[in-house]
Amino acid sequence: MIWNSWKRTVEAGVDGEAAYVERARTLTSSRPECAAHEQRIKTLRAGAATVARTETIGDEQFPAFMAGIWEGIEAPQSSRRSSWATFSLVAAALEYSAWLLPWYKRRSGTAANRHHAAWHSMHRSSGNSESAVDPRH
Repeated sequence: MIWNSWKRTVEAGVDGEAAYVERARTLTSSRPECAAHEQRIKTLRAGAATVARTETIGDEQFPAFMAGIWEGIEAPQSSRRSSWATFSLVAAALEYSAWLLPWYKRRSGTAANRHHAAWHSMHRSSGNSESAVDPRH
């Protein structure tokens, strides 16, 4: 963290932030790594300023520029977007179904077991458990 702290101080000093200028000067004059970092920042900024240029569209270029924009606006939209949305929806539905399946089986199995137990107890109480035919078999 200390390393990041001095780097930020030097960078803020190069930016000209009043609260950091004096502290950055002290750091760069007393520590060679701070001076080297300041020099790298200044070199990067000088290089960026050299290659930076503002693009302008002249009157003779404007119709071609607007034609390109209109061409992009009027181009038919890809059907891939809707097919991906459909695919995503189907995948989500399948995943949700797969998530619910064990719960549904457990719940339906419990209900079936209760029904089967009730059927057996009904036939046992009537004394017909030996002769009764289980409807599940």
